[in-house]
Amino acid sequence: MVLAPPTMAYQQHFIRQTGTQPPAHVRMTVDGNMVHTAELQPTQADAPGAVWEPLHTKTCRNAFEAAMHANGEEWNRLGAGWQLASAVGEPQPAHPTDLRPVNPGSLSRLAEDRDFDWSSYFEYAVCRIAEVWEWDKPQRAAELRVRMTPVQMALWSIANADGQICNGGFSQFFYNSYGELAHEALSGFELLGLAQYADILRAAYAVFPDQRIPKDRDERVAILEALTLDDDSVSPRLQAASNGIEHASAIFKGTEDLWDELETRYYALIHQKIGVRGYNAAFYKPLCECIEARAHEVFR
Repeated sequence: MVLAPPTMAYQQHFIRQTGTQPPAHVRMTVDGNMVHTAELQPTQADAPGAVWEPLHTKTCRNAFEAAMHANGEEWNRLGAGWQLASAVGEPQPAHPTDLRPVNPGSLSRLAEDRDFDWSSYFEYAVCRIAEVWEWDKPQRAAELRVRMTPVQMALWSIANADGQICNGGFSQFFYNSYGELAHEALSGFELLGLAQYADILRAAYAVFPDQRIPKDRDERVAILEALTLDDDSVSPRLQAASNGIEHASAIFKGTEDLWDELETRYYALIHQKIGVRGYNAAFYKPLCECIEARAHEVFR
């Protein structure tokens, strides 16, 4: 089903500089569900009489798909090195100051498409953050926090917590770098009114001293190691671990029972049948509705 395009039109402009050659410019104009890509090379885009040469036109199923292309997917086929330009002919720093993607339009209207995926809409909401976040770098994280709205931080933290918990449980979440956002994930669920998830995370954090999850990964891993040392079947494996995979495997084995019941509750929540199609709709649909309700904090 192809939806009638909503009233929306915007443009993204990318630039690439290679060596001493003049910069190449690519821009994409999105109007409804039609994407128009054009390239200007090597002339400066702001030069008098500059003409954008047509390069590609794509019809998308809906405005959401078009918005996803306009935020970077379409450039991938052109090669690496493109960066978002804030003004014609003027490149931004490597990390764009605007972390908010373009609003793809009405959620209820997009969801009419039988192929609509709630999880993709959610991931799109944090796509710009994913492009620039650098794990285990406190200074970089602090710089980004200043530029992110509370809702953006909530969504970004929830996205990473959920991905880790669903892949390898709480042991993996705390062991890997993503654990640095543990408290932000809990606060995020609370901020967005998803109390059942917040309760599970709060209970999972209770095994840590004072329920504090260190942001420093080495500190977190040290606590996880301590939780396994009393297990006679795991401690030898931990001591004998000769690489990161064996070390992680020993810790996961030694801590898996701590959160087994909580993980079962978490999985039951996200896999609920709510009469709506889509991957884990019980989890993603309310999050997407929160995104739309606070769109001014998520989209530009």
